[in-house]
Amino acid sequence: MNGNESELRRLAERLASRPYEVRFEVDQLSDGSNSFMAYNPELPGCQSDGKTREEAEKNLEDARFVYIYYLLVDRLDVPSPCRVVYSNLDEQVNSGYTSLPIHFSSEKIYRKKVRRSVMEQAIERTAPY
Repeated sequence: MNGNESELRRLAERLASRPYEVRFEVDQLSDGSNSFMAYNPELPGCQSDGKTREEAEKNLEDARFVYIYYLLVDRLDVPSPCRVVYSNLDEQVNSGYTSLPIHFSSEKIYRKKVRRSVMEQAIERTAPY
């Protein structure tokens, strides 16, 4: 494994650990047992299955890593999780994920007493345009 490949793997692991939404579907097999399908709506086609909900979710974690890794290899954009919530704005600014949306309530801004310049920096870094 060369340096670039290991760097891509580390980045893929970090990106795959973000809080993507997980949805489940249950299918009854012909023998009467259940099969669980887990998928991430933000990552089209990223899905996995298992005999239990937990197994399907664990398999999805592995599938998400592979999915994101090959997006990076192909130099394609990696979709951000839709429902990202940071406990404070500094966490967003320092996260390094400049494409992530910022979700916060105005109450949290006042409670944390975040400076306007820091907010503007974060918003500029995350703006889609």
